[in-house]
Amino acid sequence: MNIFRYASACELMFESFLNEVGKERKTTFFADLSIAECYGAKGVKDTYRRVMRSWGNNLEFMCEWVVCLNQKIWQHYEKNEPLARVYDELWRKADNYCREHFKGEELSQYYAYID
Repeated sequence: MNIFRYASACELMFESFLNEVGKERKTTFFADLSIAECYGAKGVKDTYRRVMRSWGNNLEFMCEWVVCLNQKIWQHYEKNEPLARVYDELWRKADNYCREHFKGEELSQYYAYID
């Protein structure tokens, strides 16, 4: 399958998941990660670094980012365990970052979003 078709299909799957839980997709993070997977763990980690550097102070985007990473664990855990482990490591880092970075009402909003 063409990588862009794969990324588009993954993005639709993620958007459907968000809609089911009453949320609206705001970013292309899931597609970005899907494309990065062509380059293996290195590509995924590079995408992680770029997102964190560019959007780390944006609560709304970080909430979606953490959910993206979590959903990528689920997408790969049965078929590609090494990649699922990379996503698990990155999900934990992003979640810890959000728990330490956001304070007060923003932290409450973060917890409400990821719950």
